Amino acid sequence: MLKSFVTVFIVLSFIIISQTFGQQGLTPKMREQMAKADSAYAARSSDEKKMPDALYNILRMAEEADTSVKTQQNLKKMLSIKSPLQADSKNRIMFELGIRPRSAVHSVAEVIKSLDGTIISAGWNMGYIVCRIQLKALRKLVALPSVVSIGIVPGPIRRTIVSAGNSQLKADSVQSKYMSYGDNVKVGVISDGIDHRQVVKDNFELPTINFINAGSGDEGTAMLEIVHDLAPNASLYFNSCGNTYQEFGHAIRSLDSAGCNIIVDDIGYPDEPYFSNEDDTLGAAIRYFLWHGGTYISAEGNDNRSIYNDPEGYSIYSGKTNIGPENLNIFANSQTFIDCTVDPNSSDIYFSLYNESFSLPKNSLLKLSNNNVEVQPTPDNLAEASSVWLADNNILFISGTGLFRRSYGKWEQIKDFGLLPVNKIRGKGFNDIFIAGSYGLIAHFNGITWTRYNNPNLSNVVFGSIAESKNLLIAVGFLNDMAVAVVGRKQ
Repeated sequence: MLKSFVTVFIVLSFIIISQTFGQQGLTPKMREQMAKADSAYAARSSDEKKMPDALYNILRMAEEADTSVKTQQNLKKMLSIKSPLQADSKNRIMFELGIRPRSAVHSVAEVIKSLDGTIISAGWNMGYIVCRIQLKALRKLVALPSVVSIGIVPGPIRRTIVSAGNSQLKADSVQSKYMSYGDNVKVGVISDGIDHRQVVKDNFELPTINFINAGSGDEGTAMLEIVHDLAPNASLYFNSCGNTYQEFGHAIRSLDSAGCNIIVDDIGYPDEPYFSNEDDTLGAAIRYFLWHGGTYISAEGNDNRSIYNDPEGYSIYSGKTNIGPENLNIFANSQTFIDCTVDPNSSDIYFSLYNESFSLPKNSLLKLSNNNVEVQPTPDNLAEASSVWLADNNILFISGTGLFRRSYGKWEQIKDFGLLPVNKIRGKGFNDIFIAGSYGLIAHFNGITWTRYNNPNLSNVVFGSIAESKNLLIAVGFLNDMAVAVVGRKQ
């Protein structure tokens, strides 16, 4: 049983959990080298602090290359790969300089030329220069007072604007840590059009695009720019979505035939339902692409619409079910709150839905088994279904306004919680179940009794989700305009 909780109120802040790794297995020489590197890093000059850590370490490696054959070999290998470190025929690497005041851009450009460097692009009014210069000339460049920052350009082509998604999706970390930039990958984009692709290419924001149908519009152009930021060495393909979901499916198949490994889209059609087996639907086209080993990514909730809780939510995947004579469209275009649980023995999936706009019951329990969907009975007094969890083959819990248990096909209400909104059910077995809900509700079932954890400070918190692992429990929710996280530990 959980004995204690730690409540965390988060207002525009982040919690960073750091891990300390041991140094077992390091030789004395390795420890000495690490200590030397740490000492040098701590003693960096003001000029060296203008560089990011990765560039500083590369510069030190280059300066040690004269005395270390192994270091020289490692550096040569690093500079020969296709990455931001790729050197040209004169051993010059591409860097980006931040310059202040901006009026100093011209004078810094002259210094670069005097050091046998070359200017690739410059923002004369924006205060930056992209250039190629040898590593050995780098210290002279960073010593200039007007050079306030310097970094390796992320990719072989200059892009003056980098998508925020590059950092949000941690692509920048992957690029710097693994030197991975999408080499030998083909990414296909499906959207409305790429009308101004040439203008964007002329501004070094895009490479040459392989397009099948250019379409009309520029959402495709914008998507390609984002993809290019995430994977600057990937080959980019585009195909217009067309005007119907049949045409959209054809666009997917065309990009598949072109050899794309990844396909992304930002389009939704409200009349394309889930669970399709028909050849002319998006679901079939996507499944065919996945069978070829592809990865398909769709912009779920495009235009600020959410698939599962917005009256205008759109969904594109994946077709019709076998419910009833007319094959009901069970998820698309509905105001729906949805949860699911998987039977580990049979891989059957149970969905709980609360919906407003189609012919299923308002509070529904669906079972998906072998691509067939079955509507199952729900408790008579269930309202606003929010969560479902399978304890074992014969015991299923569903919640909404109240908590209910189905045992051997018979539903009963758990009286302990009355009509309290129960928003999430999770557990490890029938004797180890947690629930979370409104009015600060967090409770645990040990197989015999339910125990509610009362804290006056949490009485108005709405908990929306809960998760557990070994001896740790985390419930998250909100109180007014604050996010709330509650951490519990078994003792």
